[in-house]
Amino acid sequence: MTESSRVEYKFKLNDSFEREVVSFLNSEGGRILIGVDDSGKPVGLPHADVNQLQMKDRIKNNIQPSALEYCTISLEVIDGFEVVAVDVTSGLERPYYIRKFGMSPQGCFYRKGSSCEPMPEDLIERMYAGRMKNTLRKIPSPNQGVSFRELQIYYEGVGKPLNANFRSNLNLLTEDGAVNYAGYLLSDGSGLSVRFAKYEGKSRVVLLENEEFGFCSLMRAFDRLFDRLSVENKTFARITERRRVERRMVDSVALREAVLNAFLHNDYSYSGSPKFEMFADRLEITSVGGLPFGMSKEDFFAGLSVPRNPELMRVFRDLDYVENLGSGIPRILEVYGRDAFVVSESFVRVVLPFAEPLTPAEVSGAVSLPTNVLPFSSNDRLVLSAIERDKSVTVKGISAETGFAVRKVERILARLKGLGVVVRDGARKDGEWAVDYAVYAEMTGGLNGGLKNVNLSCPVCESEASGSSFCPDDAGESGGLKNVKEYSLDSELGVDNASNRVGVADCADAVGGLTGGLNGGLEKDEGKSAESKLDDFPSSFSSDEAGNIGGLSGGLNGSLEKDEGKSTESKSDEFPSSFSSDAPVESGGLTEIEISVLHELLVNPQSSLSAISEKIGLPRHRVEKIMNGLKKRGLVVRVGSVQRGRWEISEEAKEAVQ
Repeated sequence: MTESSRVEYKFKLNDSFEREVVSFLNSEGGRILIGVDDSGKPVGLPHADVNQLQMKDRIKNNIQPSALEYCTISLEVIDGFEVVAVDVTSGLERPYYIRKFGMSPQGCFYRKGSSCEPMPEDLIERMYAGRMKNTLRKIPSPNQGVSFRELQIYYEGVGKPLNANFRSNLNLLTEDGAVNYAGYLLSDGSGLSVRFAKYEGKSRVVLLENEEFGFCSLMRAFDRLFDRLSVENKTFARITERRRVERRMVDSVALREAVLNAFLHNDYSYSGSPKFEMFADRLEITSVGGLPFGMSKEDFFAGLSVPRNPELMRVFRDLDYVENLGSGIPRILEVYGRDAFVVSESFVRVVLPFAEPLTPAEVSGAVSLPTNVLPFSSNDRLVLSAIERDKSVTVKGISAETGFAVRKVERILARLKGLGVVVRDGARKDGEWAVDYAVYAEMTGGLNGGLKNVNLSCPVCESEASGSSFCPDDAGESGGLKNVKEYSLDSELGVDNASNRVGVADCADAVGGLTGGLNGGLEKDEGKSAESKLDDFPSSFSSDEAGNIGGLSGGLNGSLEKDEGKSTESKSDEFPSSFSSDAPVESGGLTEIEISVLHELLVNPQSSLSAISEKIGLPRHRVEKIMNGLKKRGLVVRVGSVQRGRWEISEEAKEAVQ
């Protein structure tokens, strides 16, 4: 491959580095490969890690306006040689220039073919006149008393704790030192409203739901909204002995990219916010503001990246929400094409049509299994989907397909391996992934409503429901109990044959007493009928559908425990709108997450909280909270200092984990 208007080769890091970066910033962006000769042959770069730090410092200190958020520096291996790749996107505050030469032909450069040329003065003047004046960096925050605790927690969660100068380092201050609008959006008490509306039909006539997810940091608003959309995004799936076939109502990768683009490319200078609307046949995501200055529709559809809000992009990239600049739009186009986009001067809208459910003819011999809930997060399912599409995919391949950072993919895979869901057969490059669908089904079936380990026929559908198969008449979209029939099965079914992760629909009362609430577990409770005392069930588990189940008890997890048929009142006034990953499992009352933490402590008793956080893919503050709970229950204790001590685990905890 030869040099071009978008690719520059450098044998080593030299004095022309800043000129090359500036030329890409002032043009359409591009890539600089250092450690490659002029013919495109990799020769390697000694001390590549040290060179990466030098490049970052030179971009930060020698180029104006601030350009570090437009540059991604990474280490790559080409034909066995380590080279450094610098990916540069087109800047928003052009013209960019080398600080010591100022905004002059000696300091401003642009790409002309495959060469880097000084910029003529008239072009410098035209670029400067067209520069966007109201960037978030220059707009002061309406509230100067903001706090950034959530931002600090998010950075700690990815192992990048912020120092005392983070406001300046992340460009969250105006030139006079006040908190700017980017800082305001990332602060704990942002006044930004982010709403999700759900309509009954295909128009905006009948509004069913109108939920608020804003008035918090932009990261938290994104997480809350995306979790809500993930719950709405049903998976139509059929599972066989050999493989699982699934179809999401909306493609998961495209959905995530569309939501991220709406958050990061919205024009907040107009005090507008992105809008998310669900209809009977589609999801519409609208961001305020047309295309950025200087970008055409063809540039947009080609994946040219011109971040409207580079300060926000920088933070989201640091937190592993985004990685490859310019990859979002192509991912959406790959699934939905250009017709999914409506581009005007005042807004950009993405319209994602809903897919149809799978039919029996599409997957012969499979049975239906909707999967839409924990213990697998939306990120877990994206990684699993990438593996299902290509069993030989590498970690980098999964990263490219999902948009996650490589380290994030590795954390997710480590968790899935620990759960026994995936295993890598063979070498890292030449091996293949294997997915244990029996384990996957066991962990998701209870929350979604399938029969597990039932060694006789279902009296309703008269089909065999044994082993890891699922009753075709199982429990709806989210595992609620409904259409309960009154009859009993042979006692052979028993409590031991019914996992407390199993929920049933038409077959519910066949077991006698039922327990489990939102988790749908089956346990014996004498089978007496009791009226539900819950005032507010989530939509996936209505109180009307739960009346014939026996006594109800159990707080936020809503479990129905053994109560000899007595009617009890729920200890909770309000159920959460989604399932909690802290739901207890069969290990002495321990949760899935607690078991994962304890497993890491058994493997490495010297583990720090940060190491555990990275290993299981949870924020550090969450791990700390879990550890405090385990210590209070006497399951773990810290012996020695924080730096040199170790964790000791009780015999009870060891037995539960093993």
